[in-house]
Amino acid sequence: MGNPFDLRGPQFLLFYFVFGVAVNLVLRILILRSEKQDPPARWDYTDPYKIAYLRGGISEALRVAIFSLIDRGLLMADGDLIVAKPRASAFAQRPIEKAVLDFFDGPGRARDVFADLSSQFAGENYRQVLIAEGLVAGPETYGRRLPPALIALGLIIGVAAIKIVVALMRGRHNLGLLFILAAVFAFWAFATWRRQRTGAGDEIIHQMTLRFRSLKLRAGSLRPGGMTNEAAFLAAVFGLAALSEDYFPFVKALFPKTSSRNADTGGCGSSGCGSSGCGGGGCGGGGCGGCGS
Repeated sequence: MGNPFDLRGPQFLLFYFVFGVAVNLVLRILILRSEKQDPPARWDYTDPYKIAYLRGGISEALRVAIFSLIDRGLLMADGDLIVAKPRASAFAQRPIEKAVLDFFDGPGRARDVFADLSSQFAGENYRQVLIAEGLVAGPETYGRRLPPALIALGLIIGVAAIKIVVALMRGRHNLGLLFILAAVFAFWAFATWRRQRTGAGDEIIHQMTLRFRSLKLRAGSLRPGGMTNEAAFLAAVFGLAALSEDYFPFVKALFPKTSSRNADTGGCGSSGCGSSGCGGGGCGGGGCGGCGS
């Protein structure tokens, strides 16, 4: 193969696109493989909010908590407004439930709870536990990811920089698309370094998807009322979109964006979601046309 920096614009674009994708895929594989480990021997499969946090962060945990509390009759929904029943906090079984019930002591909208400091603090407890279990990235994880991420960034930016210098020396100045492509690949590498879940966390998610697969298959048979926590586990594992709109119509009114998406299949899984636990709580591209000849 000849010198890639002698390629003309469109040819170099193709080379750089393949190069950038390859670098980022290798970075992702290296990071995830280095973080693979056996799941915690006694990982808590009985807390739907912990599962939801691992799958989608604090916002997802709060969505599932709101859903579960409405299903159990502790919160009442009217359109996009929610209010807690009198003395509902006394029936909270987890800190995140109490925080949500306290927030909706007066009427409020579901989206407003995401900015509530007490609810955020309650969710932070899950984050710290998941970091300690090696399932969510913390300072040590980001530190271990940094060397390969910096190498990837160096390759992405370095190759683009060399081509830019070569192009300028040859009187070529239409380099805007090359800058854009380099920025896209650099951001991809940054996002891989910054991703919240670890390789071990991905493995837990995969295991739970299998574990609760049968629950998803009978999602249409789940009825409201909070008699079991199956609906909460279905939402925690696969997302609120997995719930039947016929039986849980309030979900679409409260979380229209979430309910319009397909359920996240990277969740958790099937058996073991009866009445135990919480009692119902449960590259873009671009071109570099003319960048060198």
